[in-house]
Amino acid sequence: MSDDRQHLKNLIRRGSVRYLKRRVPKAYQEIEPRKVIWKSLEARSEAAAVNEGGRVWLRILAKWRELKAYPKETSLAVPPMAGDRRWT
Repeated sequence: MSDDRQHLKNLIRRGSVRYLKRRVPKAYQEIEPRKVIWKSLEARSEAAAVNEGGRVWLRILAKWRELKAYPKETSLAVPPMAGDRRWT
């Protein structure tokens, strides 16, 4: 695969929606139970999916770094979302 298309290997198209599919790096497997992350990008075009996929992956990595650096402080630091039944 050429360098300019390398970023597309993690984008999966199902119907008209594209998804980000990435393997969980070994460094974060102790805090993330899944082996592979699937995230809907809600993007219909390839260009929009590439842009959104990069942003989503960086947010996921940032959250893992935070959880790894401060496991006890951040586990409940984020308040539950309204309507989230897991917290009721």
